[in-house]
Amino acid sequence: DESSTSQAARHYRTASGPRSQRQRTWRGHWQGQNGPGLEAVRIFEEGIATPAQVDKIVNDAVGGGGPFNVMDLTKGNLLVAHLQELMRDAKGGTPWFEPPALLKKQGNTRWHDPKAPGDPKFTEAQQKQVLDRILPVLLARSFAVAENGVCEPSDLNWLIRTSLGFTEGMLDFGHKLGADRVAE
Repeated sequence: DESSTSQAARHYRTASGPRSQRQRTWRGHWQGQNGPGLEAVRIFEEGIATPAQVDKIVNDAVGGGGPFNVMDLTKGNLLVAHLQELMRDAKGGTPWFEPPALLKKQGNTRWHDPKAPGDPKFTEAQQKQVLDRILPVLLARSFAVAENGVCEPSDLNWLIRTSLGFTEGMLDFGHKLGADRVAE
């Protein structure tokens, strides 16, 4: 009996085209060691939303506290920036992998000041823009792991829930969205 997560991965593969096409799509979403964090920095850098707003939007959608909170906990901004540079300069790398300037400028300074937290209120337009950019990163990584057989889909969902604190596994989340929406 096939699990719903296996069905979701299979359905995604069918709806999103040949494997080579999916790999090209995933490369666009595969963003170093902290893909959601890098996209969050770009969102902030572009003036779309503040760190407090991004974290609230992402946490409300999938849990996990939000990418800026995660970066604050790990103090890994400079390491992530360096890894992005290595991917940019590697064979097959492109300028797309250039780390956001703000990530380097921030250094290992916290994104959130505990003494003066930012206002997390956001508009529907901000929510849509943030989720349209963060969710593809999370979904692409999850489906890539499942498709490449790194672990069983049910194990992956469990790992995402327990290690990242998400409300559900990303494969289950993708299944709820539907293959056509995920393949966008």
